[in-house]
Amino acid sequence: MKKPIIGINGNLTKDGRYSKLSQEYSRAILKAGGIPIILPSLPLTDKRAIKCIIDKIDGLLLSGGHDLSPRFYGESTLNKKVILLPEVKQRFDMALVKTAFGCKIPILGTCYGAQLINVALGGTLFQDIAGQVKSAIGHRKSHHKVYLREGTLLHRIIGKKYIITNSSHHQSIKTPGKNLLINARAQDSIIEGVEMPGGFCLGLQWHPERMIDAKEQKDLFKAFIESASR
Repeated sequence: MKKPIIGINGNLTKDGRYSKLSQEYSRAILKAGGIPIILPSLPLTDKRAIKCIIDKIDGLLLSGGHDLSPRFYGESTLNKKVILLPEVKQRFDMALVKTAFGCKIPILGTCYGAQLINVALGGTLFQDIAGQVKSAIGHRKSHHKVYLREGTLLHRIIGKKYIITNSSHHQSIKTPGKNLLINARAQDSIIEGVEMPGGFCLGLQWHPERMIDAKEQKDLFKAFIESASR
């Protein structure tokens, strides 16, 4: 079986420099049987470049990072806890994921990547969980249970009612985007995962690449790579 090429959106600093991206993403792809390549954030002067990139890869892994501008979902910035990514990266990532939707290639989004999938499909976010959800547990730096919805792609891959995940986010999905199905929630009902029925498009609020030695997290990447190999 040919090893699929998986594109990973890279990081960008405010002064326009390509910054370090954790090797955990590439290692997870390699362990699952894929070939990772890092995609540079490009100014959208030629949108054909985005299509050319998508045509060269078999799957798209959307990495974590800081925050999308709330203007993408019709809101103003709530407070100083919202740390925006560089404008060039935001626009590139948004165009990248929308083009990937159109080409129907497998997509796996983690943390910011899950939020990006949601907003690209018209969904909204909690800009700051601690300030907007009174009943919320600690999501910023912790581990907690995530309950999986039976019958979903995520549940079929993992095969458990719940798993323990890492948690390092201050934002989360508030309203799901068009055609997205909620497949996982934390014990405080915060949405921890979404998917698009009919293909492979998973958005996960945690970082499975940081837990790649755990069977259920490894299985996620294996399923992603298997889908991309088709």
